[in-house]
Amino acid sequence: MLEQLIAVLDLATLEIALGATSLISCVTILIVWRMNASEKGPAFWAAATFIGGAGLFAHFFLLTGAGGASVGRYALPFLVASFPIALLLALEGALRFQGVGNESARALLLPVLALAVLCTSALGAESAAARYMLNDPIMILVLLLIAFFLMKRTRGLERAIHAVPSFCCVFLAATLMHRCANAFAGGVGNEIHASSRLVYFAFLLWAPGWTCGLCMAVMFRARRFILKIADHDSLTGLANRRKFDRTADLLLGRKSSVRKKFALVLIDLNGLKQLNDRYGHATGDRALVLMSRALEHTVGPEDIAARFGGDEFVVLTHAVKDREELTRFEESIRNTVEREHALDDERKLLLRMSMGSALFPEDGRDAGELLYIADQKMYREKQNRRSLSEVV
Repeated sequence: MLEQLIAVLDLATLEIALGATSLISCVTILIVWRMNASEKGPAFWAAATFIGGAGLFAHFFLLTGAGGASVGRYALPFLVASFPIALLLALEGALRFQGVGNESARALLLPVLALAVLCTSALGAESAAARYMLNDPIMILVLLLIAFFLMKRTRGLERAIHAVPSFCCVFLAATLMHRCANAFAGGVGNEIHASSRLVYFAFLLWAPGWTCGLCMAVMFRARRFILKIADHDSLTGLANRRKFDRTADLLLGRKSSVRKKFALVLIDLNGLKQLNDRYGHATGDRALVLMSRALEHTVGPEDIAARFGGDEFVVLTHAVKDREELTRFEESIRNTVEREHALDDERKLLLRMSMGSALFPEDGRDAGELLYIADQKMYREKQNRRSLSEVV
């Protein structure tokens, strides 16, 4: 079956088709990059596809156009090197997209690696088998590194999306291994050319799969960022009222048989207006951020801490089942929040707060009832304590 496929493949046709596909991929990735200009990877991926496609077209026209073999002989090392150099750029794009390593150090290393690839291509200029033995192992390693780093630190749907370009890289690496093995085994003539046609065919399949997968990865990250902005407070990074309401509706909307007990704790940062008036809004904002960090350290992984707006916060927790546990949970919040927090100018900010809580289902069976009960308790505490946050 494989031999029949190779037999019908024409190298020149594959070269033109792959060159055109690469340039189309370049335009596609450039558009995606323009839509997501903050992402660093797409610029390198676009450069990689452009260099690969341009190298293929140049190889075809130089060998078949004016000058023929005499021109191609001198240009061949540069054209052969276009593939591994393109893959090096693709690897750099994957590393930047995933935020791996030191970009400045790699910026100095990348030209050195490209020069090394050019040298290996020049060394194998007289023999196709020699070029494959020198360059194919480099490309195989680079492709496997791209697949590895694209899959690194991914999970869920993101992992499934990244698996598309990663699989394409592994598939292409496998065909390069086949050609490299033939070269090391002493293959010559038609056998080497047949394995090259298979590699070109694999590149032709790789290009659209690679492009589609990377575009999905970029758009998925953009969508996740948009959802985060929509569901989180821009100053503190906590969930906002919208996300809290959705979470509460989800919990309360379950059937009675699967509803779990949870507690709602409403918190007010005392003295925010006085901090803003006396020390400026930067200090007030810092107080809100410190309050948020304290709440994040208190809640568990399945709980939610949200900023309702202004100086009000709410915590929804599954960690309590009765009044006694709820009291202990409130005390843990108070101990974490009501202490001296360091400011940037060696001063300290002493936070004070008022707090009220409600337990589901004892205090109410919908979010409105629970918030009302918690708000009444918080107001009473605020009236009794009257302590304000202050810079000390």
